[in-house]
Amino acid sequence: MDRYSRGDGNDRGFWLQAYGGRHWTPDRIKDGEHTMIIPHLLWGLSGGIQPDRVASQLLAGDDNGLAARLLYAWPAPVPPRRPRTVPDHTVALTALGRLLELP
Repeated sequence: MDRYSRGDGNDRGFWLQAYGGRHWTPDRIKDGEHTMIIPHLLWGLSGGIQPDRVASQLLAGDDNGLAARLLYAWPAPVPPRRPRTVPDHTVALTALGRLLELP
């Protein structure tokens, strides 16, 4: 949750505030007088991380509670198998055709 693209490299405060669903005002100097207020900052995230990296990535540094706000899951491994059905491409092709017709 730490961005490497910004100078300070630390966005943990933002993610802690987003967890609570409280209001948020971006601190953007370039927006000038056009202040934006987000009344309920909420995010839905999905992703993956190797289990041995959880400790080094989320638990490093101060214990600010970020690691406790995430929901972890380790699904049971599924053995590989060949598909038993043939996919029907008509639905996907129809949707693609509708997208291509959009202006």
